[in-house]
Amino acid sequence: MALYCFDVDGTIDCKENDSEEYLKGVIKTDVLLDLEKQGHKIAIVSSSPFFPEKWKGDNYWFKRNADGFCRLQNIRDAQKYHGVSDYETIYIDDLKGVLTMIRDQSNITCFSPKDFLSSIQSINT
Repeated sequence: MALYCFDVDGTIDCKENDSEEYLKGVIKTDVLLDLEKQGHKIAIVSSSPFFPEKWKGDNYWFKRNADGFCRLQNIRDAQKYHGVSDYETIYIDDLKGVLTMIRDQSNITCFSPKDFLSSIQSINT
C-alpha cells in the first residue's frame, strides 16, 4: 500500500468542475479510483477546491497550508493520518519548483502528472 498525494490545478482532470478558475490537469479521476481499488490511499494536498466530490472528506483533503511551497506540511498531515513514511509516499504535481522542493526536503518519490501516467502505464503493460 502506498499513499498517493496529489496537487489539483494542472494535475487532476476533474470533469465535475467547469469553473473558469480551474486549470484542467491530465490525470483522469478513473486513475485515482483504480489506485484505491488496488488498496492504495489517496490524499489531496492542495487547498484548491476544484477536485472530485468523492475526495472532499477530512480523510482525503489535507489543506492546512494553502501555499504551494509549503506543500510538504500538507503531505506530512496526510502521512500522519494514514500512518506511512516518506518511502511509502508518492507526490504528483505539475509545478517543477514544488516537486524540486519536496525532493530536496524529503525522501518522497515525486512525479509530474505526465511522468506519473507513464510510470503506471508501464506497470500495467
